[in-house]
Amino acid sequence: MGDIYKSSDGVLQNDKTAAKWFQRAATRGDMEAQFKLGMFYVHGRGVAQSDVEAARWFEKAGDQGHAVAQTQLGTLFLRQGQRQVRFHGPVNLNLQVFFASLGINLNLT
Repeated sequence: MGDIYKSSDGVLQNDKTAAKWFQRAATRGDMEAQFKLGMFYVHGRGVAQSDVEAARWFEKAGDQGHAVAQTQLGTLFLRQGQRQVRFHGPVNLNLQVFFASLGINLNLT
């Protein structure tokens, strides 16, 4: 449903409604919804812009192995000057190399 309201596929485009639907799916553990909700927080689409909330949702999706969410989280942390990222799930080897090239230490648990 979030994608429908995000892209106006048969309904009027409404970021606030899309964010609400992504929030529902994200709280139920849907990693794609968690990633998309994180992006909404990064850009302030349908929600108040919040890097803290974006990081929270990227971490949840990243813990499930969502590679783009992991990259977004690392980029967000780098922008904030943080040099450590912790994931509780699998991290793609290419992403490990990417983070290392940025000087970010991964704490893999």
